Amino acid sequence: MTSQLESIPNVGPAVASKLERLGIARVDDLRGRDPDDLFVRLCALDGRRHDPCLLDTFVAVVSQSPSTVLREVMMEQSEHNPGEPEFDEHQEEEAPHNPGEPQFGDDQESTGPPEDDGEHDA
Repeated sequence: MTSQLESIPNVGPAVASKLERLGIARVDDLRGRDPDDLFVRLCALDGRRHDPCLLDTFVAVVSQSPSTVLREVMMEQSEHNPGEPEFDEHQEEEAPHNPGEPQFGDDQESTGPPEDDGEHDA
């Protein structure tokens, strides 16, 4: 019987078997997992240190889980715009405002154009 885990790139029957021994039977079980922790736990279960290439495989497998990909995209976006609030496509963009100037919609009355004091540069 083929494991659902074998649908993940880099996972064949041997790696799927190791992940299942760690309590991971489905792709969704990889969400939020730490590949280093998985590797250390497997080494402890078997009483020996596995090849570090298996750790690399665990890193790749966990990085393919849906929540990990989403988290990486969100982190990448926040790195490009540090300090920026998250984008909300439904929020209207505010126009820049100079302090001391009335804005449209303010409850202040318009003072109209400046009065002519009769002195003009000619």
